[in-house]
Amino acid sequence: MTDAPEETGKPVTTRRPGAWRRTWLSPAGISGIAAVVALLIGFATLLVQLREPATPQSGTPAVSTTPGDERPALFVYGSSMPGMSRYDSISRYVTGSVRDSVDGLLYDSGLGYPLAKFGPGGEVRGFILWLDPATAEAAMAEMTRVESGLFHPVSVRTRGGVTARAFEWLGPTDDLPRTEVWDGTTADFGQALGWVDLQAGDCFQPTEDESTVILVWCEAPHPWEVSFAGTVKPSGAGRREAAEAACDEAHLDYIGRPRSESELAVRVFDAPPDENGEVPVLCSVGEAGQLVRGSLRQSNR
Repeated sequence: MTDAPEETGKPVTTRRPGAWRRTWLSPAGISGIAAVVALLIGFATLLVQLREPATPQSGTPAVSTTPGDERPALFVYGSSMPGMSRYDSISRYVTGSVRDSVDGLLYDSGLGYPLAKFGPGGEVRGFILWLDPATAEAAMAEMTRVESGLFHPVSVRTRGGVTARAFEWLGPTDDLPRTEVWDGTTADFGQALGWVDLQAGDCFQPTEDESTVILVWCEAPHPWEVSFAGTVKPSGAGRREAAEAACDEAHLDYIGRPRSESELAVRVFDAPPDENGEVPVLCSVGEAGQLVRGSLRQSNR
C-alpha cells in the first residue's frame, strides 16, 4: 500500500514530455527567438566594422586611416622624416607622427636623398605622418611638387596596419647601395658647388656649367673621383701644361700606377692664375663612358 502525498496547500505542476516544444513554437516563443538572433547579428556586424579600416572622407587625398582615426596618413622615409632637412616644409600640415615600415627595398641615391621601390623582398623604415584633414590636400600637393619627375605617389600598407600615401622612385636602381633606414648621414651630397671647392677623394658628376659640379657619395655610381686638388705655379710652361704635369704626378700617388700605363680616364680642370701666379688645378679619374661605385684610390689600374 502506497502512502498518499503529503498535502502542502500548494498546487502541483506536472509538465508532460513535449510541452517545451509547444512553448517555443507558440507566437510568443517565435518572437523571442527572432529577437535573440537579431541581437547576435548586430553584435557580429559591430565586430566586423571595428576590424575594418575607416573609409577616407571625400575631398581628402586618397589615403586610408587606422581604425578609429580619421586623419589622412603619409608614409615618409627620407629627408621629409621628422628631424631631417625637408621636414620643415611639411610640418605645418602634420598633427602627429609614429615610426613604421613598409615592405620594399630602400636605396641611397648618393645625391643627398634615398629612394624606395615598394613590394616584397625587404623593409623600408620611416614614419607615418598624420595629416590635418583640413589641409591634407595642400600637403599632398606640396609633396607632389617637390617629388615631381623623380617619384610617383602610390598607396602602401604599412607593417603597423596603416594604409597611407607614399612616393616611389621611378628610375632604375642598378648598382645603388641598399639600406634599410636612411639616417641622413649622406644628406650633404647632391649639392652643386664649384670644382675649386672639391678635395682629393671627393666624387662628383659634371654639369653643363664647366665651373660647377654635383657632389656624389662615392659608394653610389659616379663618373669622376678627385685624385688631386690644389694649385701649381707654372715655371717656363703654359697653364695647361703645368696642370697636366700635376695630374701625371698625382695619378701615380693616388692610383698606384703611372698615368701612361693606366686604363683609367683622366679629366683635368684648370683656371686662370691668381694674383700670386698660381693656377688652380683639379685632377679626376674614372672609367671612360661608365659609372664607378666605390673609390679608385690605390686600385693600381
